[in-house]
Amino acid sequence: MKSTKWDGMVKRYRRVKHRVFVPELDGFLRAWTKFSN
Repeated sequence: MKSTKWDGMVKRYRRVKHRVFVPELDGFLRAWTKFSN
């Protein structure tokens, strides 16, 4: 099973996660836990 597309997404995520994705994901997770609890 080829997973080149997934590997590219993971590499791109790892490269920029500290700058972009972590704050957005953190805010989303906080809102989600507030909503689900």
